Amino acid sequence: MNVQAMKDFVEAHGIVMMKADNTNYPPDIQELLLKLGNKTRQLPFYAIFPAGRANKPVVMFGLFTGPGAFIDKLKELGAASNAMAVSASK
Repeated sequence: MNVQAMKDFVEAHGIVMMKADNTNYPPDIQELLLKLGNKTRQLPFYAIFPAGRANKPVVMFGLFTGPGAFIDKLKELGAASNAMAVSASK
């Protein structure tokens, strides 16, 4: 996801991206993955918190070969209304 097309889209729409570092399996990250519905704690895992729906995140699992599918999901969720995306990776 760290490619220019994604960076340009995120910047143009005022999206806040955050990354949770799960390298050492910190308990708070493990708990958050479970709360978000990732019972297997599979990574990569993405949680998108659209504006106005902070308690109803959209989650996505797996690898993306490029930013297209992720950008499409952000558009679908109304990226122009400042969606916030969070990812957890190892």
